[in-house]
Amino acid sequence: MEHNRIALIASLDTKLQETLYAKHEIESCGGQGLIIDISTKTLVDAGAAVGPADILARYGMTWEEFGPLDKAQSIETMSNALTAVMPALYAEGLFDAVISI
Repeated sequence: MEHNRIALIASLDTKLQETLYAKHEIESCGGQGLIIDISTKTLVDAGAAVGPADILARYGMTWEEFGPLDKAQSIETMSNALTAVMPALYAEGLFDAVISI
């Protein structure tokens, strides 16, 4: 089994172009780039394998509950949610390595 699935953790609402570039480069070298979107402002439909609403749902929170949080609270909450969710995503075999953008 090849270990070439690389998760790209990025906030697509601010780093979309950079993330798509990194994904393209990984795939041009024979790897598989999987985007994990941690956007905190808007939901971006860019083909993420895991979106922010998915991360929050696994953490026990809805996007609607998340929306009213201020910037600092939303960043802290998303960070905590991602930290809690990543081991399960790895155990499910979603990725072999991680790059944060």
